[in-house]
Amino acid sequence: MLHSGNEPNPGMLGAVDAGVQAANVEAQGEAEAEARQQEANQIEAIMKAYNDARSFDKAARAQYAIDRRYAAGTAHINWAVSANLIGSFIDILVSFLYARNPDVSVKKAPQVDNRGTKQQEEFARTMELMISTLWRSQTSTLKGAAQKMVRSTLSVGVGWMKATLLCKGTNMPQMQTQLNDQRNNIAQLEAEREQLLSDDPLYAGEAQTPEEIDEQLLQMRELEESLSAKMEVALRKAMVFDFVRAEDIQVSLDVTDLADYKSANWIANAIYRTKDDTLAMCPRLTAQDLVGATCYYQRNNRDLQPLDDITKLTGLPGMSGMSNDMQAAQADQFVSDKSAGGTGPVDENQIEFYKIVERWNRVTGFIETMVEGCKRWAVEPFQPDYPTTRFYPYFLLVLFPVDGSRHPQSLTWRLFKLMDEYNSSRSSTRLTRDRAVPATLFNASGVPPEEAKKIQQSVQQEFIGINPTDPAADITKLFAAKPVAVADMRLFDTTSVLQDMERISGVQEALQSAVTTEKTATEAEIQQTGFASRTTADRDMLEGVLTDLANYTGELALGGLEHADAVRMVGMKAFWPYGMAVDDLLTMVEITIQAGTTGKPKAAGDRDAWATIMPMLKQTMVEIQLAEQQGNLPLALALRELIRETLVRLGDDSDPERFIPAAPELPAVGAPGAPGMPGDPAAGGPAGDPGVSSEAPIGDLVAPELSAPAVEAPVIAPPA
Repeated sequence: MLHSGNEPNPGMLGAVDAGVQAANVEAQGEAEAEARQQEANQIEAIMKAYNDARSFDKAARAQYAIDRRYAAGTAHINWAVSANLIGSFIDILVSFLYARNPDVSVKKAPQVDNRGTKQQEEFARTMELMISTLWRSQTSTLKGAAQKMVRSTLSVGVGWMKATLLCKGTNMPQMQTQLNDQRNNIAQLEAEREQLLSDDPLYAGEAQTPEEIDEQLLQMRELEESLSAKMEVALRKAMVFDFVRAEDIQVSLDVTDLADYKSANWIANAIYRTKDDTLAMCPRLTAQDLVGATCYYQRNNRDLQPLDDITKLTGLPGMSGMSNDMQAAQADQFVSDKSAGGTGPVDENQIEFYKIVERWNRVTGFIETMVEGCKRWAVEPFQPDYPTTRFYPYFLLVLFPVDGSRHPQSLTWRLFKLMDEYNSSRSSTRLTRDRAVPATLFNASGVPPEEAKKIQQSVQQEFIGINPTDPAADITKLFAAKPVAVADMRLFDTTSVLQDMERISGVQEALQSAVTTEKTATEAEIQQTGFASRTTADRDMLEGVLTDLANYTGELALGGLEHADAVRMVGMKAFWPYGMAVDDLLTMVEITIQAGTTGKPKAAGDRDAWATIMPMLKQTMVEIQLAEQQGNLPLALALRELIRETLVRLGDDSDPERFIPAAPELPAVGAPGAPGMPGDPAAGGPAGDPGVSSEAPIGDLVAPELSAPAVEAPVIAPPA
């Protein structure tokens, strides 16, 4: 078929289209390669900053390893006597500082007229119940994580905890805790399906035999059945609290004191996962992406290697024969080399782990997730679904800060030299006692070997017949008592060492269920008062951290839990302004921790003090209520302050507001009937002035739809 010169040639058009398509594919490939390279460069820069900070804090991590060995009582396993007093002190202090979850107290924010709206009071009550419910739910791990945080603070100086709200949000940070709900099952199912359907030889190499393939298929079917049967709670909405080991947290170097971590540019958290779990947690990655990733192995038998007492090379006590890198490796539960840290060879079948680094960047507001050694994002950088005023989900407890030092001290560090002296003295006592055991010497030349063996194998009080070499020899001259050196046991007295340890730790002898030195009632009372003061100061630090946690929980709950969730958790009359700005939370309510509610129940002395306080409280409560009914508000306020001051003077840390009757609702300023305002007959004002309603919200703090008269919400069943 002929074509005119003006008509396009189909063959030429096809060639042009193919060329354009090839050019587009090539350009797309180049753009993708450039994007990959930019991504790799970003990750490399972030990991460099992370590793530089880790290198800077290497000495602190080395000290963590030494402190843990002393806290475990395995620092010097070659002592003849090794009494783990440091571990005992830590156990006692943990039980006193955090015996139970604290009581949350939420009040309406103080106003100039000390009144506030009814919505504020309802919201404060709802928020108090919401935080308490989230902390005490079956899925909450607050108590376990908080106790580990306190123990870590006493053992190594710092204790870290991470709080995460599980909700319907899509941007989920990585967590140490396995949720064991549908989130895990769905992720694991997708990872298994990806392995079975992929043509990647890295996947195929993992299941070469039919038996292994059948095993994977069986696991996938079990996951599908658990999802279809809904055997587990679907998408739980709860708070999860993770304890984070001290060496797994890295704070940027722009802060010179870890206590200022909330102002740091970034904080990174290391999480170790197996290969399958890594692929399930990071669906963006493939097995090919993990080829260059660093493999880690759990260290074994790290507590059975004796430490060297001589300070050498690095200047740190113990581990003096090791390099700084090897010392720091002793603190890490996972090491990248099978022989790192002097652990020696391990089993060839040991499980491999990958190190997931999650960095919270406060400057950009993004969360960056990487796998060490991998050039791709494990998870695309994202911003948290629920913004908070503090940004970081990490909470740090420090009890022994040192001015001008980046890292605080630990109780272990303050006691370890005294612990060495105590064990040395006790070991010397034992050796001296063993060498002072009575023994008998005899003339071996005067007794045949068979007869000497009878004497050596004798036990006690039996008759032993022997035949001396010379039957006529005087047998009393063949034997003599072994001379024993007389030791001065005062040299091994540990009383002064124990007294110093008690002074430093604050743990008195009576708290250890042992009294070796009789004390007068005055001495015992002084010691008890001193311990109460020390633990109260430590508990104040802990309660400051828990108060931050309570505010953070409230902010997360406002962003992630809807009104239906609030009704399901705390009741039908829940007042819940879902979606309210977190900045407005502080203007509406004041969230604190009730002082002293984390420790053990009160001692006998505190009960006696309460017996004195209670009658006074009962009488003053009546006086306050009578003054408010008579309109004498200044007197009522003065009586309230009198109760507070009395409790402070008596050393009681109870919240007095729990015992004082709530003030009656008063008309707002300008409302009819308000004292001294129009509508108040006593003030001579005209009755019936509409004034201002006391139910009016303050500014824009209450959502308009919630300002209407309260209507009971329908019953909303929990999700299946």
